[in-house]
Parts: sequence; C-alpha cells; structure tokens
Amino acid sequence: MSAIVNRVRNLLGCCSETVVTEIVQPAVMGDLEQSPTVPKLPYLSVQEHRTSSSILGAAGPWMFANEESATFLLPPLETASDLLAANLATSRALRKSPCLWLSCWSLWPAETAQQGAAGMPEEAGIHKTALDVALAPQLDIVAMIDQGRPAATPVFLFVPKTAPISSTDTLHARVRGLVERLANLVPFDSVPSVFGPSTVSMTFSRMWEEVTGMKQRPEPSRTMQLVHCRPRPPSSSLSAVNKGAQEGISGGAKVRSLLRIRVASLEDVKELAELLHIMTNATPNPVTIDAEAFASHLITSSCVHLLEVLEEHISSSYWRVVSVCEIARHGRRSARVGRIYTLADVRRQGYATYLLKSILDSLFQTGTTSVFAYLPVGEARAESLFLRTGFHYSEQEEFVEWAFEHAGPTFW
Repeated sequence: MSAIVNRVRNLLGCCSETVVTEIVQPAVMGDLEQSPTVPKLPYLSVQEHRTSSSILGAAGPWMFANEESATFLLPPLETASDLLAANLATSRALRKSPCLWLSCWSLWPAETAQQGAAGMPEEAGIHKTALDVALAPQLDIVAMIDQGRPAATPVFLFVPKTAPISSTDTLHARVRGLVERLANLVPFDSVPSVFGPSTVSMTFSRMWEEVTGMKQRPEPSRTMQLVHCRPRPPSSSLSAVNKGAQEGISGGAKVRSLLRIRVASLEDVKELAELLHIMTNATPNPVTIDAEAFASHLITSSCVHLLEVLEEHISSSYWRVVSVCEIARHGRRSARVGRIYTLADVRRQGYATYLLKSILDSLFQTGTTSVFAYLPVGEARAESLFLRTGFHYSEQEEFVEWAFEHAGPTFW
C-alpha cells in the first residue's frame, strides 16, 4: 500500500505540506471497466491540504481551468505576483489559511488522463509530465471547510469537468472517501451545511448524515444558478442609467445630488457593518453575525465597491452610501460578483444597475474576459438586475446547499 501512496505523491509532485492521508478503496472505473484492454487499476487517494500553496500546487491547474465552479474553494490572492504564482502552481510563499482542503484523486491510464487534461491551461506542466508513465492522476473532487470566517459557511465542493464520476458507483466511492476523512478531522457539529453541484452536494450531505448522525434538513436551504457576462460593444446604456440615477433621491431640503464610486477601505468598517446588519435582518431567516468582523473580512479578502450620493442640504452636506457591490474574487481572466445590495428607501432608482455596469466596464477595460455570479433561484429582483446588465445563464447544473438540523443559517 505504501508503494501506491508514494506513486501518487510522485505523480502529483506533492510538496511537503501535502498529506496523502489514505488510500480509500479500489476505484470504480465506470465505462473503462467494460473494456478488456484496460486493467482494473487504481486506488482512490484522499489528500489533506492546510495551506494555499499545498492545494494550488496539487490541484491549482484544474481549479483555475474551472474557475467559475471552483471559485468558493480558491484561496484569496493578495497581490499581482501572488496571482501569477498561483496560476503557475509553483508558489510556496502564499499565506497560510484557516481553511482545510481535501482532494480526491484516482490514477488512470496515461492515455485516458491525457484526454481529460486536453483542456488544461498551458501552465499545468506538472500534470503533463506525468503523462509519459503508465498511470496519471485525475482530480475528482475537492472539499473545503473554512473555520476562520466570522460567520458560518458550508463545506464547499468542486468537481472539474474532466472528473470521471458519471455513474452512481464512482460518485459514491469518491464522496465516501472525503466524508470519512473529514469526519476524522473536524467536530461533526462544525459542519453547518454542504454546497456544490446538486448531485454531488446531495450525495455528500446524505453520507455525512450516515457517517456522523447529523440529520440533514428535508429541503435545500439555497439553490443557485450560474450566470456570466463577457465584454460587450460600447453603448449608450451606461450614460442613460447614469443620467437617471443622478436625477436624485427623494426627501429632504436637497439642492442637488452627485454620485461617486470608490473601493471600501478599513476606514469604512463601521459603515459597512451597519449595511451588513441591515442585510442579514432583511432575509426570511435572519442571520446573527459579528457585523464589524465580517465587514473587515470582506474588505481585506475581496474588493467592495461603494456607490455614494452627495447629500447637499442648506446647512451641510455629506456622502451617503446607497449601494454596495462586492467583487468576491478577481482572477487573471475572470471575476466573480458577490454581494450586491441597495438601501430599501432608495431602490428602483437605477443605483444598483449603475454601480454594476460601472464595475463591469472597469473590469473589461483592464483585461478581464469573463464576469460571473451565482444567483439564488426564485429571486426575481436579483435576476432582473443581472439580466439587464448583460449576464446570461450558464448551462451548468444547479448548485445546492443542504443544511443540517443542528445548525443555523449560513452567511457567505
């Protein structure tokens, strides 16, 4: 067995921070088993990663090639040099993370793995070098739990498009390995929910209940669909929205109204915390969070854009934040829109549309080729905002969060 562990480590080029924790069981090879020319090969390997350099060194090429579906599991990047290093999957200098990643791998015939790696980015050389041997590793699933955030978050799941888990047996074998390993590493009640592609998240949730006894809620707590937007030709729509928004908001002895957009800094923690408090209490299931800690987390780990209106009265004037939009992740080629919120008393005046379109224009002008977001299914107002600003639905399956009965609502 140790020989197989060493083979997995060598094929993946594992750094010293990566723990090959166990060999789960012989892999179910799906359609390949039907071919008499393919031997019943490999075993499933579950690896444990406790630093961003470890997970990126092993799974980075797959994750960056599927950045939209891997976005919640990718570690935060602090500088342009960090971003470049992470995309090359060679960095050992990225900061340590409070996250725990578990990756599930299977060994496949090199020819089969080569077909799966055909869509990999050019910088994924560490995996291409493994293709001249009899077996090559295939990343199947990654699970991540982050216990360092100031609010409860799910176990996030990522499945690359090339993962050989089309059958129920292959999916169950891989998820079982992740669930059993995670159950040995964290307290059972520290997992409030599971979020990922619908089929995989449901399987993981049911197996977590089976292994730990933590009861799954009967209905999903969140169902989301992926939307994306790409550069569009110049149009007059932005100026039209700008004009409409600058007509001002109601109330007060206001003389005139001006707009500005800026990126939040740590000086804005208290104001952003007040907005977060409003947001968390405006949902059907209010969430209790440390608002200031969460505001600080957002500002330091993402890019929060503030749209402000200059309230100019006879005796005084001040800038008032009316809309907030978070770019939760900005990669080398793509960016993800996270939270977007407009104060209730100034809605339906074009502020959110103006802010989102301004951010999109800025991203596309600086080289971003794709912007995406996860929309809650059934929220017509959010859907209308994104569709009228140029987003389109992806053909990917729905992403679902399954919660456990012991836990309260998550906020992420």
